Amino acid sequence: MYEAVCTSDTGHQGALAGDRQTVTCFSQNVRSIKNKLGTLRAHSPVFERFDILALTETWLKPYVGDSELQHGLSSHVWFRRDREESVGGGVACAVRAALQPLRRAEVEQGEVLVVDLVGLRPAVTVIVGYRPPDDDAAVTSIVNVLETVCSAGRSVIMLGDYNLPEIVWHGPDRPPQLLRRSARATTFLDAVDQHGLRQHVLQPTRENSTLDLVLTNISGVQCDSDVGYFDSDHNQVTATFTVPRTGCARVTRSTALNYRRADFDGLRHALRLLPWNMLDDLAVDDAVELFYEWTDAAISDHIPVVTLKARYPPWFDADVKRALRQKEIAHRHKKQSPTDERIKRFATCRTQFKSLVLSKYRRYMLHIVDDFKNNSKRFWSLLKSVKSSKNVSVLKCDGTL
Repeated sequence: MYEAVCTSDTGHQGALAGDRQTVTCFSQNVRSIKNKLGTLRAHSPVFERFDILALTETWLKPYVGDSELQHGLSSHVWFRRDREESVGGGVACAVRAALQPLRRAEVEQGEVLVVDLVGLRPAVTVIVGYRPPDDDAAVTSIVNVLETVCSAGRSVIMLGDYNLPEIVWHGPDRPPQLLRRSARATTFLDAVDQHGLRQHVLQPTRENSTLDLVLTNISGVQCDSDVGYFDSDHNQVTATFTVPRTGCARVTRSTALNYRRADFDGLRHALRLLPWNMLDDLAVDDAVELFYEWTDAAISDHIPVVTLKARYPPWFDADVKRALRQKEIAHRHKKQSPTDERIKRFATCRTQFKSLVLSKYRRYMLHIVDDFKNNSKRFWSLLKSVKSSKNVSVLKCDGTL
């Protein structure tokens, strides 16, 4: 399932190209990675193919350095949350550096690790958790982390061993079943359902129970479970996530406040004169509404509004924008790896883009000139916009300038 993923960072960029991004994950309860470092190194060519390695019950201590885990996984960055007070437990996560992982230690609780994949658009948050079988209070920590992460509206991938054998999972499109009702299982399922997560591991991961889970709010998921590379009583879980790619947010409003010409002294004076004590006697919603009404009025009186220019000129239709994207992609590939083929590809895309722009521009200008009688305002607006330019276009239509 994961053989198609490239092992190098450069190759991985191909998995993130186009409109969809593919992320592969490996997850297993390894029951002491410090005693299985030889297995990790022996199978490093296989583990290298995964973008994310999520390990639970690592049993790591501070004297085991990250460098001992790094062998054979040079393109990955390791994150750990070791159990400090007693033996056992602990979670670790290795993430491909090309995904620009960023740890969020401030939201972590218990044995739960949180890492943002900033390199994806939009960013995806990975949660790796472990709940000891005899620690029902750990469910509270997991729920708190979920509440914090999911409140931001991000895509979430949740991996790990949560030790809830009383839950029978029937797939992402069917509700789970409780073999016996428990407070920990009910709390966990309520949180999962509240944040729109679906569980994708259908095979047992330890004896007859599905303890190691893959929960996500991403729709495109392929998941499998099998005997793992590590000698453990838990099977390994592998998953492939297909995340739709979105572009950067663009400004869609037509106007904006011009702070360069703002009268801040007048604004401060106007705000000081407002009867703010009137808000004390109002209900919260009414006070907030009146607060915004007053401040918006003061801002509109002292900060002028400007009309934003269009991002593209009017002759940039869908064909031109498509050619521009192809040129930008070719330029990015050339910068990443300036091979002869990529340099030639960029030159071809640039020539095609320039030729298409000139053609569309000429057609647009001719249309404005031909439509002068019916819509002269467009012609004079265009002339006004270019009158200060040194290179004013001259068109010849039927022999007439």
